[in-house]
Amino acid sequence: MKYRSILGRSPAVGFREALLRGMAPDGSLYVPDHLPSLPASTLDRMKHLGLDGVGQEIISPYIDEVSPADLLEIIRGSWTFP
Repeated sequence: MKYRSILGRSPAVGFREALLRGMAPDGSLYVPDHLPSLPASTLDRMKHLGLDGVGQEIISPYIDEVSPADLLEIIRGSWTFP
């Protein structure tokens, strides 16, 4: 997935670059270039997942530069509550 600046005056970049830069060179924020839709089967699958699994299902379409296993570890490490 590519991320573009809100103002559209900077080149589109990948997830890692958008994350590390924080702001686009034109001074605006990066946003996904499109919003992926989740198929109905994803919603059915999420009924049987814990919070970590649901988080992974929702965020995965936006982060294609991180392996699924690493992404799951990042998600697990981000919760500060039981």
